[in-house]
Amino acid sequence: MVAAGQTVHAFASRIVSSRYIGQTMNDSLIAKSGQLVLFRMGLVSVVLGTLVMMAAPRVHDAIPIYIGYPLGVMLAIGGTVFLATRIRCPHCHARIIWEALRRNPGGLHEALHREGCASCGHVPGPRPLL
Repeated sequence: MVAAGQTVHAFASRIVSSRYIGQTMNDSLIAKSGQLVLFRMGLVSVVLGTLVMMAAPRVHDAIPIYIGYPLGVMLAIGGTVFLATRIRCPHCHARIIWEALRRNPGGLHEALHREGCASCGHVPGPRPLL
């Protein structure tokens, strides 16, 4: 049974439903608590680190691989640790992304779009426009 507001997609013999189709990050706990900039900074670090690791073997004439590859690893791991430790619930200070990865790594998408804290249930009000 599908609840109101959910979209159902059928793939082969399996039904997958998601209530987050069409929802943006602006509606999430992360955005409403003012942490969207921190989230984007961590995500850029992870993506940039991955790109540096992929490019390091190809540009080894300009940048030695023993500098490029470790730099990419540090950026990617550093961004992941930053995301896991700095994105917190403003009410109970639970680590939102860390808890999502620890409990259910496949449910990270849900944790990013959740409007309330999974630990305490806190739902922040809308952010005032600056």
